[in-house]
Amino acid sequence: MPSGLLHGFAILSSVKHSPILLGTSSFTATGWRGSFYPKGLRPADYLSYYAQHFDTVEIDSTFYATPNVSVVRSWNAKTPEGFLFAAKVPQLCGDENYVATRAGRQCFGSVLNFVGHIT
Repeated sequence: MPSGLLHGFAILSSVKHSPILLGTSSFTATGWRGSFYPKGLRPADYLSYYAQHFDTVEIDSTFYATPNVSVVRSWNAKTPEGFLFAAKVPQLCGDENYVATRAGRQCFGSVLNFVGHIT
């Protein structure tokens, strides 16, 4: 990990306020192989490695579709207890016609449904 990033972590960890969770918008960003992820690390191991350095990650794929339960369980198995997954709001929730024809918060239901599969 770059020394500037380590220094930043040291500063943030000394703050005596509510926890600050650090993360990124993805754990599969192209261009991270060799710069963040060690060369030779399999993509299947990216999330486990990522979770050793960050406390949270945005799940960008929820913008496009609800993840399969087996995928969500796999993410959970690869991360420590307390790791936070931040689901991106589905693109349909921004569509006024879709939202106007649905009751309440129905557009969020399919994404939030996968939360029950994370212990």
